[in-house]
Amino acid sequence: MSWEAWAPHLKQTQAGYEAASECGIYSLQGDPWYSSNEQLSAKTIKDLREMFSSTCDMSSVEFRETKYFKICVDENIARFKHVTKGGLVVGLGNECKLIYN
Repeated sequence: MSWEAWAPHLKQTQAGYEAASECGIYSLQGDPWYSSNEQLSAKTIKDLREMFSSTCDMSSVEFRETKYFKICVDENIARFKHVTKGGLVVGLGNECKLIYN
């Protein structure tokens, strides 16, 4: 299955409801494998990856020119929130990152 074929599965719930307005799959180095919108900057990818470091003291990330504040980060999922623009979720896999907005 191509990365583009994953898009409907990434953006919708099993019942078919929209769960995200956009999604992307990036390598751990920041290379885009798939993005439903314009690709993220290398700095954004680096910042999102850094959130999973145990020594990270960042409390927010810049995503699409909007600052999202960190809610919680465990070993595989980072959750962020913006007051009016909703949430941002980043999943960390062995070889890639999944990003939902």
